[in-house]
Amino acid sequence: MDDNQETASGENGSGQEPSLKHRVLRSVAWVAGLTYLGQVIRWAVTIYVIRLLSPDDFGLMAKAMVFIGFLMMISQLGLEAAIIQKKSITEDEMTHVFGLIIFSNIFIGLVFFFLSPAIADFYSDPRLLPILRVLSSIFLFIPFYVLPRGLLLRSMNFKLKSTIDLIGTLFGAGMTLLFALMDYGIWALVLGGLATQFIWAIGYNLTSRKFILPRFAIKGYKQFVSFGGYLTGSRVLWYFYSKSDIFIGGKFLNNTLLGIYSVALQLASIPIDKFIPIISQVAFPAYSIIQTDRKQVQSHFLKSARAISAIMFLLYGGLFIVAPQLVGIFLGAKWIEVVVPLKLLCLIMPFRAISSLFSPVLNGLGRPEVAFYNVGIATLIMPLGFFIGVRWGILGICLVWLIGFTPVFIIMSNRSLKVLGLSFQEFLFSFVTPLASAALMIAGIFVLNRYLGGYLSPVVQLILYSLSGLCVYLIAMLMLNRQLLPELWQMVRK
Repeated sequence: MDDNQETASGENGSGQEPSLKHRVLRSVAWVAGLTYLGQVIRWAVTIYVIRLLSPDDFGLMAKAMVFIGFLMMISQLGLEAAIIQKKSITEDEMTHVFGLIIFSNIFIGLVFFFLSPAIADFYSDPRLLPILRVLSSIFLFIPFYVLPRGLLLRSMNFKLKSTIDLIGTLFGAGMTLLFALMDYGIWALVLGGLATQFIWAIGYNLTSRKFILPRFAIKGYKQFVSFGGYLTGSRVLWYFYSKSDIFIGGKFLNNTLLGIYSVALQLASIPIDKFIPIISQVAFPAYSIIQTDRKQVQSHFLKSARAISAIMFLLYGGLFIVAPQLVGIFLGAKWIEVVVPLKLLCLIMPFRAISSLFSPVLNGLGRPEVAFYNVGIATLIMPLGFFIGVRWGILGICLVWLIGFTPVFIIMSNRSLKVLGLSFQEFLFSFVTPLASAALMIAGIFVLNRYLGGYLSPVVQLILYSLSGLCVYLIAMLMLNRQLLPELWQMVRK
């Protein structure tokens, strides 16, 4: 642990706050800056690739990623998070962790390779078999970046981590585009994903300050597996319920319909995928440092909730407004059926974003079991809803997100807030103003579109509605809560 971390984790309240605040804001700046640079390029490539490929290609890839994504998630066994959360860690312990990660990934990769025929048979699509078997090679790369990445996160060296992530993302996006232009079809998506994993495996090891050899022993894992077990269990349940829409839809919908829903979900997930991981990867080690100071934890959590709410309700309200124009301009007429499911998903996504703030703080406080049971509740409700909703096709699945996730959000919030010592009213106050502002923004643009929409081109509509919506949102925020925008601006300045 470096000197700055010792300072941030010390008992002196006056020294702790500035040090931690400075490190967190600096970390967010580095992660956000490099991540968004990579994501802007990646999504420019992705949108172009979507135009080149067919809905059938994306439907087929969605089926493959349900299984490979699940196994990639559990392959770490929660050990990266255990490395971050542990107060101190020896080199001997790291050799044990490295050995366990290698063993688990080789085992999972072999199981996935030999189960590929059964997965292809489940979907009655033999085209999946070679795709799944090639994707199984991912587990050769994962063991070699989990440990060095965990050590970087532990020391909050987000500058270096974000640089490596950026290089891997850009390389993978470039390979995807290259193979798509060469008319490789779905293989462009497969090979591009493998390229990213390959670069990460090389990059994290080249920048690692320690050369660690794995140790394969029975003893030495208990304290890591204990924490990582709950974390892995939470991730397994989260993945099961969050991907159950694709899993169930893949069984009952054809590839074209699944591809349409999959692209709608990808577009709706962009704000969550681009903001929440940044906050989570910085918040978890930060909460771990201040876990004994409950007042400070409460303060940072509510600030995070206010900031994320303000951003997410603006972005999803805006996406709801301009969805027809965005799809028509950037994806083309063949994807126009994406618009309605995209709009429906935008209505629930801000609450999914807010709920994702609970896991980092609970894990940082050493209470992963609460996060585990929270996700378990969602796992009981959401898949059952999708199984019923799929009878009405894509719209049925989207409505399940709206209807089913609402009680899940309330239950998860109440359980988590009890651990933090906060009331639901305090939590509600953190996002009621952005919610009301987004509603006013949507209503205002609806009126504008009714009277002017027929006279404007899609490009002009996109620009006018975006700018007008932003103005309405900011004015509504100032009218409803004058302190909120200055607080957010102060965070941005720092």
